[in-house]
Amino acid sequence: MLRLARRAVTVAVLAAVCAPSAQAAAVTPVVSPVQLIHPAEGSTVPAGEPITIEYTGGGEWFSNPQAGLHRVVVDGTVSAGPQTPSPPGHTPASLTVTIPALAPGPHTLQLQVTTMGDLAAWYERHEPMPANCRADGQIIALICEYRSQDLTLTVADPVRCTVPKVAKGTTLRVATSRLRSAHCALGTVSKVRSRVRRGRTVSLGARAGRHYPSGHKVAVRISRGR
Repeated sequence: MLRLARRAVTVAVLAAVCAPSAQAAAVTPVVSPVQLIHPAEGSTVPAGEPITIEYTGGGEWFSNPQAGLHRVVVDGTVSAGPQTPSPPGHTPASLTVTIPALAPGPHTLQLQVTTMGDLAAWYERHEPMPANCRADGQIIALICEYRSQDLTLTVADPVRCTVPKVAKGTTLRVATSRLRSAHCALGTVSKVRSRVRRGRTVSLGARAGRHYPSGHKVAVRISRGR
């Protein structure tokens, strides 16, 4: 309980001191190598779904990752954060954050983190202030900024039903197969009078080339003879 309470206080303090300010703007974040575990760097993810990112790194960034507030910047805009990421459990040195669904196409991601260190320790050692850190006298803390290198992900175009072209006289079995291949489904099958051979396809209920959500049912008219 005491550990959870201390963590809550740390996160609350960080949230208060991480607000944009003129002092914070002068800080130059250190680029820390970060590796995407899932999804992999440069991979393609499905459209229309939130993206859970699992990542790992080294150096000071991951020496005490739970004491930092992490942000995910997508195409230059903060998409998620600040937040304290959760450990996935199966990879000890990795963290996970979730961002909202992205539009189809390529995207550039950057992971950022703000950590809080012991300001007094720096003063005792008489070490120069790191370029990525700033002193906060109100809470006697050293606030440091880190960021990852640019990472890339591509969001796939959503799968759609594109009504295929089915020639007259095609069997219902072949017509159904073509519909499925086009991410459509067989809809109502009705019989109409036609010169087309009995039991064969006369027409579809939608014009070829029309787009619908994946799995859209397309009606099929088959011949009942003259």
